[in-house]
Amino acid sequence: MAAKNIDMIEMQIDALVKAGYYHSISDITKSAFRVLLESKSDLKVASAVELYKMGKISLSRGAEIAGVSLEEFKEILADRGVVRTLSPSPDIDDNVARILEGTD
Repeated sequence: MAAKNIDMIEMQIDALVKAGYYHSISDITKSAFRVLLESKSDLKVASAVELYKMGKISLSRGAEIAGVSLEEFKEILADRGVVRTLSPSPDIDDNVARILEGTD
C-alpha cells in the first residue's frame, strides 16, 4: 500500500512540473518543505536549534528561523541543554587597535 502511495505522489509531482506549475522537482520539494515548516512550528524550532548547535547560524538568526524572540530562543536553548558560546568577531583585534590609536 505504501509503495502505491509513493508512486502516486511521484506521478503527481511529475504532473505538476509538466503542467508548468513548478520548474523542477527541486522547486516542489522546497515549496513543500516551506509549507511543512509553516504548519509545524516545532520543526522550525528544532531546525533552528540544530543549526545553532552546529555553528551554522547565529543566535539572532536562530530566533528568526524559530519564529520567536531572541530571549525566547535563549530559553529554548537552555531548556534543551544547549550551551551558548560567544565568538568574537575575527577582526576584533583590528577594531581594538584602531580605537586605542584614536583613528576610529
